[in-house]
Amino acid sequence: MRAAHELPDVPGLLVLMQTDPTAARRRLEEDTRRHPSDKNAWHNLGLVHLQMRSHRDARECFARVLELDKEDNYAICRLIELSAELKDMEAVEHWCSVMAKMRHGRIAAIAFRARALVKCDRYGDAKDLIMAASRNYPDEPDIWVACGDVWMTYPDSSTAMSNASVAYFNAIGLLKERSDVERLREIERRFKQAQENLERCKRDAGVK
Repeated sequence: MRAAHELPDVPGLLVLMQTDPTAARRRLEEDTRRHPSDKNAWHNLGLVHLQMRSHRDARECFARVLELDKEDNYAICRLIELSAELKDMEAVEHWCSVMAKMRHGRIAAIAFRARALVKCDRYGDAKDLIMAASRNYPDEPDIWVACGDVWMTYPDSSTAMSNASVAYFNAIGLLKERSDVERLREIERRFKQAQENLERCKRDAGVK
């Protein structure tokens, strides 16, 4: 919704997106038929489909956005995530390769691919990828965050929660150095959740 607010407004559209997504979808579908080269209309229609959890339709919209603007990072991120939701790993690999070729995209592509592998039930591949990346790119907070996210797949494992805590802790230290306050708060919340899960695992196992 923040992204939608930054785009040129269609009268009443934002209200419809929040209160009546079906009506917003109909209006935007009409807009895209009348103006098929309107990137903003496709973007907003993708957001509506995303809100309605129509993943396949949302993916088609963001693909159109990328056709109209090859440098739209937001669209590429959504294409990867939506392909993962649809368990379409072939598409994930394609869009990650596109992201990796963009400016500053290589690290982000690794992080997105690791999370997508989890979504596609390829947990072993996700762990191998992100653990290797954490060794190769120890100064990249995105890699450590993704590492924590992969380990959080196993909330009932004390080993996994310990590894997640370490990964998030490393990311927090790097984000503090870069004064990335908004992101820092989000990762601190994930770190706290990993710590709480770890304590629960220890209690369940009778460890003091």
